[in-house]
Amino acid sequence: MMASQIDDHPAVYTQSSASAANTAASSLASDQAAIQAPFSRFDSSPTAGEFDDDIKRFESVEEHLQERMLSLMLEFRVWSQSRPAHESQVCGEKVLVECEEIERRELEQERARESLLGFINSVRNALAALHAL
Repeated sequence: MMASQIDDHPAVYTQSSASAANTAASSLASDQAAIQAPFSRFDSSPTAGEFDDDIKRFESVEEHLQERMLSLMLEFRVWSQSRPAHESQVCGEKVLVECEEIERRELEQERARESLLGFINSVRNALAALHAL
């Protein structure tokens, strides 16, 4: 506001200044009361209780997992030591059959390679004969 407008309305200006001063004073008083009031103590029991519950749950899950892993290891050990010799022999025979099959395929591929080389040589000879004419 301009100075002339303030002079024109002195009652409005005075009322708003007084109102602002009262509001500031009451705000200051409530702030001081809040500062002087003792703070309530922090109760850590709900947070600590939840943490303890989580730890107990984790420990029980970990214990259960360890029991299952131990059981699995023992079962596997028993299974591996109790396999009959016949099963091992059959497995060995299967491996031998697969090795023989691989050798047979390698021989077939070698024959096919030799046949292809023979064909390529005959084509080269034919092309050389055509160029000689």
